[in-house]
Amino acid sequence: MDINFIRPLIALGIPGVALGIFYLLMKPQSFEFSKIDPTWSAIIVLCFLIITGAVTLYALHRWAPKTKSNDLPVRKKPQWTPYERFVSHNFPNLEQPLLVKLQFELHADDPTIPLLIRVASTVNGNCPNTATGPAAVVEQLIEEPSTFYVSLSHPSIKYTCQTLGWTEPR
Repeated sequence: MDINFIRPLIALGIPGVALGIFYLLMKPQSFEFSKIDPTWSAIIVLCFLIITGAVTLYALHRWAPKTKSNDLPVRKKPQWTPYERFVSHNFPNLEQPLLVKLQFELHADDPTIPLLIRVASTVNGNCPNTATGPAAVVEQLIEEPSTFYVSLSHPSIKYTCQTLGWTEPR
């Protein structure tokens, strides 16, 4: 079997391989399609193209999005809240700095409010981390014992916090 025949079929994937196998199985048979006039073959090809185009256009029109881009709600700009103190008893109360992995879950009733959170080591915003989305994991340096500070991109955002683990810097 000629390798130049197989290589293009493999490039076409499974349908190409199936077509090649079908061709090789039918090659020893003396099967031939009946001959038709070139005019009729052109008519058949044009009908096939028109039907395929009509089905494609119908499908594109039928399942097109109902809203226009100018009807979509506009995202609100962040209105950052002041840093709020958060005391956690889920990691050791050490006097030395500590690296803590925190998982936040954010929720807002209004879908146009961006879900953003900033976590800092101090009320002044030292060592800040910013996370986005409905759930995020932040590795935060803790400088005050069991305390970090949180700022949200909008006052209406509700959040929960879980401690995933900690390490002591050496």
